[in-house]
Amino acid sequence: MKAFEVYQYLEGETATERDLLEMHSKFWNKGKWDNFVAPFLPEDPKGMTLVDMGCNAGLFLKLAEEKGFDHVIGVDANEEAVRRGLAWRDKNGGKYKIICSSMEKCIDDLPMADFTVFANVHYYFTINDWLDYLDKLQTKTGYCIVVTGYKKHKNVCWASADISDIRSYFKNWDEVGFIDELPTDGDPSPRRLWALCFKSRFIDKIPTNSLVTRNPNLDGFYEELDKGIPYKNTQYYNHVKSYRKKWSEGRLNRWTEERIRVFEDVKKNGLLKPIIIHSDSVILDGNHRYGVIKYLGEKDIFVRRVGSNTTETKIKLNLGCGQHKLAGFDNLDKITGWFFQNGLTQYANGSVDAITISHALMFLELSEVKKFMKEIQRVLKVGGVIRITEDDTENPLSDTYQTGWKQNYPKEWGRDASCLTGPKMMREMLESVQFGVYDVDENTTHFQDKTLMQSYHRGKPRCFFIEGVKR
Repeated sequence: MKAFEVYQYLEGETATERDLLEMHSKFWNKGKWDNFVAPFLPEDPKGMTLVDMGCNAGLFLKLAEEKGFDHVIGVDANEEAVRRGLAWRDKNGGKYKIICSSMEKCIDDLPMADFTVFANVHYYFTINDWLDYLDKLQTKTGYCIVVTGYKKHKNVCWASADISDIRSYFKNWDEVGFIDELPTDGDPSPRRLWALCFKSRFIDKIPTNSLVTRNPNLDGFYEELDKGIPYKNTQYYNHVKSYRKKWSEGRLNRWTEERIRVFEDVKKNGLLKPIIIHSDSVILDGNHRYGVIKYLGEKDIFVRRVGSNTTETKIKLNLGCGQHKLAGFDNLDKITGWFFQNGLTQYANGSVDAITISHALMFLELSEVKKFMKEIQRVLKVGGVIRITEDDTENPLSDTYQTGWKQNYPKEWGRDASCLTGPKMMREMLESVQFGVYDVDENTTHFQDKTLMQSYHRGKPRCFFIEGVKR
């Protein structure tokens, strides 16, 4: 086994014989990032934060920064690996941070993250530390990416690398993506790897200006502090003094100084906990931290909702549904006055959780399918799922092979299949708009429940099932 301090090869360093093999492999270093981490990340991560746990010398941190993440942080306990990583970062002009700490001890000091990555490291936690860590992580990160491999511990007290065990660890999360092991043929340094992506159910990231604060007088306070105005001369200090008449000057000063410490801490370290809001978006706890985030110009903010209406209604679409309407879905079809050619203009960008389409795209021209894929990509949330069920005209065992349903429709119905659908062409369509694409069957799905599944026209080999997950 490779020593931890030299686990990652860094460009510009002297390469060992093993490094030369791994740098051209899809299972190590940049190959691992490209094949098992990057597919889960959004195309444009501007304004987002990524944390890489067990980052070693920081190769993934550099790649995340190059991809466009604004805030990138790595954690590793190996002092030599961190020393190498910091020297390499400074040599290459990177801005990311590397913290030398054991993974299980630093979570409270890490900022809220859009993505937290565990690439072949979670099984170095004891099971007790791992479960404690996940309890905290579900209110610290929007998405968690776990890359795992074949790893057997002699002692059962360690977290498991097994996929089924990982899914059990994340039972309180939504699984939004899975990458199966890749072919090893011809790879210079093959290994068995899988990757899973989970979304927290406890926090959301929403527009900062959508929150309602009960302390609007904070707006100018931070600007005055940055200008060097003594806090006793700020408008906010004097505003508080005017209605806290029973407070002594010492108490008022201590209270204001604590607000200043919050200001400096959030500026330096980011938001460490979500803002607690009511279901109507009124801030219940965190007005000052919200004020700092707003002052710093952050467009979005992490929140945790509480109150009577904390379960947000998911928007799910059943498109081209005909008579097969689904409960809990917006059922759209030409019989209701909606056509694929109309697009989904009634839905905002990133507002839809899931879409299911069964035997409807086959009636569009190929160019119309391509155009509609862009509309699906627009309206789905990151992590949202599109499930497509169509005739498999690519399969010689299907009775629609190379013909579609053209021969099956009575002429009086006045409709013919316009394009020949199949898993290969549909994969190309979905990948063209940057979806992670997964071949599934009538009994499997990457959505959190089974509501997207439709199989009115039998299963394989006549039909195919495919899903795309928005990155």
